[in-house]
Amino acid sequence: MTQDPPSPPAAPALRILFAFGADAGTVLEIKRLGLPAGTPRARLYQWLWLDGAHSPPRAQPLRFVSMAEEPGAPLPQRRVFEEGVLRFGGQAAELTLAGQRPLALRACASPAPETMAAVAAFAAAG
Repeated sequence: MTQDPPSPPAAPALRILFAFGADAGTVLEIKRLGLPAGTPRARLYQWLWLDGAHSPPRAQPLRFVSMAEEPGAPLPQRRVFEEGVLRFGGQAAELTLAGQRPLALRACASPAPETMAAVAAFAAAG
């Protein structure tokens, strides 16, 4: 009697809330699903930077500091991280990582499969 090969581990349950990308990389916010009530917000939500220079991409967590909204600004949403600042609106974003020039990004409805694989690996590890 032969045994079936083991099933691959289930993909972590998550939803992408925001995703912006360019050749330089992708920045996105994930929400982990299926966690118990009372889970700290810092565990539920995570912004990630996936540098386009790496193949396959690696997810670098961005450490959240604060958020603000600037009504009327071209990019009204602002997120501040220890690593830099993200400004974004519905279709565009600008990410400025510490010590680097601002990166112009566009909204992406469905990140590339290799990006999603890196996000899933990050979520599964943490």
